[in-house]
Amino acid sequence: MKTLFRNFSKHFFLFLIILKLFLHCSVFSQSGWFTLNSGTNIDLLEVQGLPGNTIYALGYSGSLPFPTGNIVKSTNSGLNWFSQYNNGIAVNTALTSLYFINENTGWIIGLVNAIYKTTNGGLNYFPQTVEGDWNECFFMNQNTGWIIGQFGLTGRALKTTNGGINWIEKLNYDTQTFGSINFLNDSIGFIAGGNGLVLKTTNSGNNWSESHIYNPIGLRSLSFPTVDVGFVAGRQGKIFKTLNNGSNWSIISDNMGHYVNSLRMINVQSGYLAGGFEYTSGVIKATNDGGLNWYEQYSTNLELKSISFINANTGYCVGLNGQILKTTNGGGALGITQLSAEHPEKFTLSQNYPNPFNPATKIRFSVPKQSLVKLSIYDILGKEINVLTNDFLQAGTYETDFDASHLSSGIYFYSLSTTDFTETKKMVLIK
Repeated sequence: MKTLFRNFSKHFFLFLIILKLFLHCSVFSQSGWFTLNSGTNIDLLEVQGLPGNTIYALGYSGSLPFPTGNIVKSTNSGLNWFSQYNNGIAVNTALTSLYFINENTGWIIGLVNAIYKTTNGGLNYFPQTVEGDWNECFFMNQNTGWIIGQFGLTGRALKTTNGGINWIEKLNYDTQTFGSINFLNDSIGFIAGGNGLVLKTTNSGNNWSESHIYNPIGLRSLSFPTVDVGFVAGRQGKIFKTLNNGSNWSIISDNMGHYVNSLRMINVQSGYLAGGFEYTSGVIKATNDGGLNWYEQYSTNLELKSISFINANTGYCVGLNGQILKTTNGGGALGITQLSAEHPEKFTLSQNYPNPFNPATKIRFSVPKQSLVKLSIYDILGKEINVLTNDFLQAGTYETDFDASHLSSGIYFYSLSTTDFTETKKMVLIK
């Protein structure tokens, strides 16, 4: 009996150790994104977080003529959600897009002539019916806004200057589908569509110039962190970038391995995308080098459709089957692999390898306690040109890749800094 008890105790103690190690590693290895309970299982197609605690998300499941639509709202940062679908929205409305200029005033649109406006936070939605199947809306202020979509085989772009009381057609394009719209100011705006089409206006939509940046893919998400620097993502996992306000576009990602449905750049260096394949995979990726490299932050088995950030840290993402995700730390560290969870004796920064290198190298470092860790790359003049991580890390040994494909040959420095430690080492890029 005593032997049995000792064996049980020994195995139980071993189990506790293994469990503790598992929990420690799994807690750390989890993404900075976590799931919220949306209260709906319809496919959510777009989300918008507003400064403060208010978030809206909408979408639909099924097909015409009897889709099941829904719009859900949270007023406590996603903790609880409630439906607003019965607040004046017609039954069987397939909702596709929304835009709120503040927590009370916004527009929602959808297929089969659906345009609705609210001025009381969704307690009531009032129709502003215009013929067409509408894909996306964008508002500059409470008066000026745009909707894009198609009527039959014709792509349409409509503008309002009185809050949606009247809508004026500013563009129609035969055999075309419009997928995304973005205005940088009252005059300059862009529309992306099928067959690699990007349209640009410099006079508030009165005239449009066009370019086909890549056939035959459909472009579906525009993001301009500045007037000059812009990005557009394509259905086939391609991402394009302009540095001169759309005069020229270059491809910066040829194949992400999945659809890119939504792209949001926080600034010219940092941004996020959401995508996947319909009922097989969903993914969130992030970049901190202007889109040259993208690191996976979260994956699931259902496609993700839209991503929205309130600031550099807080964001929301939605997808099929009512998925809503949230991050409060920018999704976590990018491209950092934890090699060991054992507590090292001290902070260390190892020499990169290989060195010299072309074009990529690995950097390894150790953290003896939970710390805010920043790993940066500097050029020969001491200018910071890349931040590989700037995040809280648990104790352990880590490794990250640095890709210098976009840099010229020369001497560079990498520096690890915390509140208790700073070390810098030299590396050489030879092309």
